[in-house]
This record gives sequence, structure tokens and C-alpha cells, in this order.
Amino acid sequence: MQNTPMETPMETSMQEGIRFDLMELTQILFQHWIWIAAATVLCAAAGLLFTIFGMPPQYQAEATMIVNNRQDQTVSITNDQLVSAQKLVDTYSIIITNRGVIEPIMKNLNIEEDYEDFIENISVKALNNTQVMSIKVKNPDPQVALEIVTQIVQRVPEVITSTIEAGSVNIVSAPYVNAERPVSPSKVKNTIFAAGAGFVLSVAAIFLIALLDNTFKSEEDIEKQLGLVTIGIIPTTESCRKKG
Repeated sequence: MQNTPMETPMETSMQEGIRFDLMELTQILFQHWIWIAAATVLCAAAGLLFTIFGMPPQYQAEATMIVNNRQDQTVSITNDQLVSAQKLVDTYSIIITNRGVIEPIMKNLNIEEDYEDFIENISVKALNNTQVMSIKVKNPDPQVALEIVTQIVQRVPEVITSTIEAGSVNIVSAPYVNAERPVSPSKVKNTIFAAGAGFVLSVAAIFLIALLDNTFKSEEDIEKQLGLVTIGIIPTTESCRKKG
């Protein structure tokens, strides 16, 4: 017969203390739920207002191009050539965002911005692991974003053929921008994030205040903290006056 381990009095006391602390913390949250709700709502409202008035909208222009690993397209493409073209997208993306391509475009559009900061808003990626390449540009001005993509698409074929003699690119979809729908910032995401931050900060503040409060609120607190039995209560002057 296997003996089941028995809990020691100290372990039992620790478990009871943990359960009591959790209950106590839960009660503290319920007592201050109005403050938590108010902080959550205020932070959510602040996040929404900051998104609307403090963050400029970003518009995205895009175009797609197909990557070929050879300039002569009169001959049918084999599967190996198709895989090779897919791998060339990464190489082409580096070439497209090179200073030799981007800086002349910045000069033509009179964009006075650091090159490193400017290319952070340019994305060149393969679509679903195909040989189709997506070029996207973000800018606060939708027309500027469209013009940047347009000039990139115009310059890319010449740059690719001169850099990679066996490669070429063709336009699949012309540059396009939705001037009525910015891609960022997201009002919903920012509002939810701000509300979550307000909730967490308010709960943390209430817990911190409760932990730093070392005053005795009742006879049970004295018995719990000091292990002493309360034999009497001395009333304050105000309580005596109220009773009198």
C-alpha cells in the first residue's frame, strides 16, 4: 500500500496565506473597480484622440512587377528558370532600394530626407513565393507616394538589365494609391492598446498602494500580522462625539 505524502502545518499555513492574499487582492480590485474602469476609458479616449489629431495618416501606393531570369522571353520558361526567377526577387529588392535608384528619385521630387529614413517606407517583396514582385511606398501625401512608386517602376527595368544582364522585369499592375483610405495609423488598434495600458497601470497602481499601506484596518489584520488577540478597542474622540 502506497503512503500518500501529508502536508506539514507550515505548508498548510502557507497555502492558506496565499489563498487569503489572492482573495484580499481580488477584494481590493472590486473595491476600486470604478477607478480601474475610469482609467481604462480615459486612456482609450486619449489613445483615440492622439491617433486622430497627433499622428499624421500614412497612405500606401503600390505596383507589381514580374521577375524574369532572362531577357529573351520568346522561348518557353522551364521550372528551373521559374525557381531561379523567384530567388532573384531578393536580389532585385536590394537593387531597387539602392542609393543609385532612390536618390535620383528623391532629387526629382525635391524630397529633403535622409536616405536611410526614406527607404524604411519602401517595401519590395515577393507575392506568395512567386516571381511576382510587389513594390509598396508609404507617405503622408498619397500623390507623393504614387509618384515615388511610378518613378521606381520606370527606372527598374533599365537598372535591372544593366546590372543583371540575364534578368528583366515587366509591369503586372500599374502604380495605384487609395487617397481616401490611409493604411496607418489604426484607430482601433491604438485605442485597444491605450485601453489595455490604462487597465494594467491602474491595477498595478492599486496593488502598489495596497502593498505599501502598512496600517491596520481591523482586528483581523492585527491577529494576522502580529499574531495577537484583540481584547479591547479604544474609541477615538470623533466616534465618541458621534455616539454622544
